[in-house]
Amino acid sequence: MTLNELTDLLPTLTGGVLAIGLILFLLALRLFRRGRKATMWQNRRQAGKRGFRMMLTAIGFLGLSGMLCITTVIFKSLDEEDTKDTTPIAAVSSTSTASPTQTPTSTLTEITETSSVNPTASETATVEPVSTEVVTEEPVSSNGVANPTMSPSATSENTLTATLAPSTTATATITLSASPTATLTNTATDSPSLTPSPSATSTNMPTATVTITPFPTLQSNITPPAAQATPAENISMRVAAISDGLTADFQALSPRDNFETGVRRLYFFLRYRNMNSGILWRPALFKDGEYLDGGAYLWGLQPEGESYFFFGQDTGFEAGDYEIRIYIGEAADPLVTESFTVQ
Repeated sequence: MTLNELTDLLPTLTGGVLAIGLILFLLALRLFRRGRKATMWQNRRQAGKRGFRMMLTAIGFLGLSGMLCITTVIFKSLDEEDTKDTTPIAAVSSTSTASPTQTPTSTLTEITETSSVNPTASETATVEPVSTEVVTEEPVSSNGVANPTMSPSATSENTLTATLAPSTTATATITLSASPTATLTNTATDSPSLTPSPSATSTNMPTATVTITPFPTLQSNITPPAAQATPAENISMRVAAISDGLTADFQALSPRDNFETGVRRLYFFLRYRNMNSGILWRPALFKDGEYLDGGAYLWGLQPEGESYFFFGQDTGFEAGDYEIRIYIGEAADPLVTESFTVQ
């Protein structure tokens, strides 16, 4: 594929990538809106995750379209530069002839050392360079190429004459006179002195007494919410599964009715019908026939479907026989009961 073909194809490719990015962006906004307005929180969470992934994909396509747009502009400019006229370059031939001539002459006299230092140096140098350059340019030929002819000629004459006549005289006079005189006087004086040493003194420190003030005992005084609707007479509900984990799509992971000691969270999956919004429902967990945990809530899910809730213990569930009970409204008898074991 040539540069011109690629330049013609880039605008179409950029427009297609930009269109895909915009469509994905609109779909992500729709999923975010569904994540805020869905009835069940599982659906809201799934819609939010899908919207987030869709938004990242849309941003990637939009960024790719921007890069393709920049590439299109660059290729357009390169195509315009290629279409410009080019200026022919004339061939130049040159002929250079250099004939340097150098004749150095050096004369060195013998060095004579006498008793005095009087260096004398004499150097004479004569350089006579001669350079001649002739350039002849012929007229332009019929094919638009100039044929210049260059004939440089250089002549250099260099005459060097050096005369060095140093004379050296050294005179040294050393006079040494030493008259050492040493006098030693030793006088010993003994002056004993007594320095008192400090004595340790013990001081009793007072003993601190810690007073422990007990914290007040807090008592829970949570009032259950008031029912906003009356339960229907044909309500049906059952525990479909019990598990200690969730799958990726929020389903029961290995449902069973027997669990190991120390499990920290248990999930209870419900299937229900005719559950009108605003009614009071109360899940309660019993261990060996005694109340362990529970709460009271207002129903806010769809009238029919599936959902789950969980009970948790920070230190893990202890061994025993457990039973989950679900009450509707202010009824004294549970609508649903399901037993399981931890061992």
